[in-house]
Amino acid sequence: MKTFRLLGLALTAISISACGGDDNSDSPETPVDPQAKHVTRIVQEEDDGDMTEYIYTYDSQGRVTSLVERETYDRNSSSTYTYTFTYDDNTITVNRDNKYIYTYSLLDGRITSQRREYKYSSGTETKMTSYSYDDQGRLKSKNGNSETLTYTWSGGDLTQLDQTYQEKDGDRHYWYKVEYNSNAAPANYMDLTFFSGIESALAMMGCFGKMPTHLVREITRFKTDGDYDMTTLTYQIQDGRPVKIDFTEVSPESSHLDYGKYTLEWN
Repeated sequence: MKTFRLLGLALTAISISACGGDDNSDSPETPVDPQAKHVTRIVQEEDDGDMTEYIYTYDSQGRVTSLVERETYDRNSSSTYTYTFTYDDNTITVNRDNKYIYTYSLLDGRITSQRREYKYSSGTETKMTSYSYDDQGRLKSKNGNSETLTYTWSGGDLTQLDQTYQEKDGDRHYWYKVEYNSNAAPANYMDLTFFSGIESALAMMGCFGKMPTHLVREITRFKTDGDYDMTTLTYQIQDGRPVKIDFTEVSPESSHLDYGKYTLEWN
């Protein structure tokens, strides 16, 4: 599933959990509802045998307090990482082993910047990312780490994503077209296609503003040289919520189809 690895992002729809340090910092489109169902475990399996498991823990306000990420390669070797979340007014801090620290600043319940600190024996590396929103509270751009993303919305859904990487030999550009099926996305749902890892947890809490209102059906990535790859998503729905998502990716550059699936558990 190369499309999703390259994007490195997740898409939520109609998230209704609280984001921020207290009720006053919640944006109007993300009211507090700690009784709502939450995703507690996600397992991503790829056709090459690699697997990634995400386990989420929440507090009484519906905020993520920890994320355990476990990666298994060819079902043999594995790595486990634990991220802890703390909340202070309009700031969220995510800490992994006191070596990787992510600090998010919020305005009106939405993340406006991210500061990443990577602590090495030789010193600390710091990187910044900024986010902007349109007048309807939808994510408009993401800038940082030699990468720029711009988002285009239509009819309540994110329909286009432009991505530019700044590299030594010049810029690399991709254009993504997103299509949806008729199913409305449920509350607190992640469509693991545009966010990943830490940001998926924050997106579940509504920290990236309004999100698409339908389930993604197909994503096509176009390249500047005319090549493309297309990923199709098929859902298994239970009690109105996705519990399994199958992926199929096809590309003119590849002689075979790539397969994968996500399994989701809810509390």
